[in-house]
Amino acid sequence: MKILQTSLVLIFGVSLAISKSFINGTLENDDYCTRTFYERPTCENILIYLIDNDKTLIDSEDFEMTEIDRNDLVKGLYFTECSADTFYSCEFENNMKFLPIRISDKFPNLLTIHAQAKSISKIRKNNLEHLSKLGKLDLTYNIIEIIEVGSFDDLVELISLRLSNNKIKNLDENIFKNLVKLEELLLNQNEISVMKPKLFENLRTLKVLDISGNTLVTIHEDLFKNLVNLIRLAMTGCKLESLPEKIFENLQKLKYLHLSENYLTTLAENLFINNQNLVLIYLNYNKIQTLKYKTFENLPNVQVIELKGNECIHANFGEIFSNIPLDDHKKEQLKNELNQKCSNS
Repeated sequence: MKILQTSLVLIFGVSLAISKSFINGTLENDDYCTRTFYERPTCENILIYLIDNDKTLIDSEDFEMTEIDRNDLVKGLYFTECSADTFYSCEFENNMKFLPIRISDKFPNLLTIHAQAKSISKIRKNNLEHLSKLGKLDLTYNIIEIIEVGSFDDLVELISLRLSNNKIKNLDENIFKNLVKLEELLLNQNEISVMKPKLFENLRTLKVLDISGNTLVTIHEDLFKNLVNLIRLAMTGCKLESLPEKIFENLQKLKYLHLSENYLTTLAENLFINNQNLVLIYLNYNKIQTLKYKTFENLPNVQVIELKGNECIHANFGEIFSNIPLDDHKKEQLKNELNQKCSNS
């Protein structure tokens, strides 16, 4: 069997691969993962597992059999280029695919689950229950529309949750309530039109939030109220027409703010009043026509402000940028970018 290792030593000398199929979301065989299998998987790269942070890739072309006798040692599941008859998903009517039910029954100590681009359309509450040690969950590039209430309730140690590039339209206000250790949440490129004010209420440890590419138009001024440790916030391409004046008020650790490709026409004068740690602000390709005198006044650490592709902005740039710690060259470049639209109109 050909094994490609990314580390010098495979801990416990165990190489892992699984090819049992699921029927209606349940295991076909009670001997799953406890004995030697002879089935050839239909995968390009069957699985990557983590055992105590040691990673091994098994090339299925040479795969014949493997034995797993300690499921409690399995720390991570990477669902790679496999077809529907392999263990990670099951095929239902209309070709819908789902994560296995009660993954924790067979892998109680999982730290990582990767299930990218698997045509998963729904997350059920019993998919992820009792996975209390899980630290990272990546479900990007699926077709998820529905996340059942309570699906993430047991994931109390989760640090990273990636749900980008799905078809999520609605999120229950309490869906993230138990993710009290979460540091990264990616919700970009979905179809969410409304985010309820308390959606992120318990995410006080969150450092990275990306909600870009949704159709939000407006957001509630309390949406980010409790994100006191947030460092990076991305809201690119959300069709936002305005921002509440106090939307960033409690984000005192915020460094990177992405607001490009929206429909913003102006910025409140006190929008960044409590964001002294901001380093980068992207406001490219909006419809900004006016800038208030004090909008950028209280940003002692800012290094980049980009306003390319906006409307012809009429303002006294000398006054607006007088208190910004950009060098003269950057200020002049920024002014020229803003004036370019005026000269072309």
